[in-house]
Parts: sequence; structure tokens; C-alpha cells
Amino acid sequence: MFRIEGLGPKMDPEELRRKMRRDVLASVRNFLILRRPVANHSLHLKKLDSI
Repeated sequence: MFRIEGLGPKMDPEELRRKMRRDVLASVRNFLILRRPVANHSLHLKKLDSI
């Protein structure tokens, strides 16, 4: 059910570096995907406000 990190075998530094890089890129991608609708929504509200 819960995954406790740090109790298993240690990853080698190269594998850890790849995993960290993959996690950072996934976080940035998710942030940009979530930010796009918010930016579009505010743009549409500004357009509607000017009518």
C-alpha cells in the first residue's frame, strides 16, 4: 500500500541521476500543461470583459 523509500537497496549514482532528471522533466511538463488552460482562461475573461 505505502511505498517507503530509503529502506531498499541503494541505486547507483548514474541511475539516481537519471531518475531525478526524469522526475524534474515530468514536473515541469505537468506544470506547463496545467498552466496553459489557466492562461487561456484569463485571456478569454479579458476579452469578454472588454465587450
